[in-house]
Amino acid sequence: MDKIRTIKLFKNYYKEFYVAQTKTVRDKINSVLRLVETQRMIPKKFFRIIEGSDGIYEIKVEIKKEYFKSKEAE
Repeated sequence: MDKIRTIKLFKNYYKEFYVAQTKTVRDKINSVLRLVETQRMIPKKFFRIIEGSDGIYEIKVEIKKEYFKSKEAE
């Protein structure tokens, strides 16, 4: 699928969070990021803006009832 948006990472926070995860969690994060890059409408289940921020979004990933969150810049 063609990308309709580009994700920009905020400082090193994402990288530090990402490398600390298991392969299963990293695969799920990659899946959500691909969804964000290629789909016009993203369910709030996966991606939401942080209120009061200037374009910072939270990515939410769930695996076996465990949640993993990382914040990214617009």
